[in-house]
Amino acid sequence: GEGHYVCLIKKPEGEVITKFKNQTDKLKNIHKLVNIEDGYIYQNDDTYYLTNEYFDLKGLHIIRGGVKLGTLEKYGFEYDHALSHVLSNFPLKYELDEDNLNRYLKGEQLSVKSPDGITLLTYKSIGVGFGKVTKNKLNNKYPKGLRRK
Repeated sequence: GEGHYVCLIKKPEGEVITKFKNQTDKLKNIHKLVNIEDGYIYQNDDTYYLTNEYFDLKGLHIIRGGVKLGTLEKYGFEYDHALSHVLSNFPLKYELDEDNLNRYLKGEQLSVKSPDGITLLTYKSIGVGFGKVTKNKLNNKYPKGLRRK
């Protein structure tokens, strides 16, 4: 009733693929790109997800399983906002103070002294989102639906 659903999943017997054993080179490159050392990355269309174990998802309609890493676009890899909450190691990081955090959460552009590129923004060493730095200007990548008014 009312849309409830129960499912029983049986673990397959025999050898189970672990970690990155049978992944393609493309997925291994995504693994290096997002700086994740542990877990299994799987692809659904052009979107990549991270789980802690391998699951055979062929034939299943999965809306969102695991942490969404991002989408492979024509111009490069577009990092997802959810990824910023699980990363502790990223090539470019910028620590926000409370004032800049509030401005970031409103969707405003910030002036920062940081190298150009996609930057993980942190507050008290906790990831809050991504931004793109160009000529000391941080373009806000905080999702529009989450922005404060």
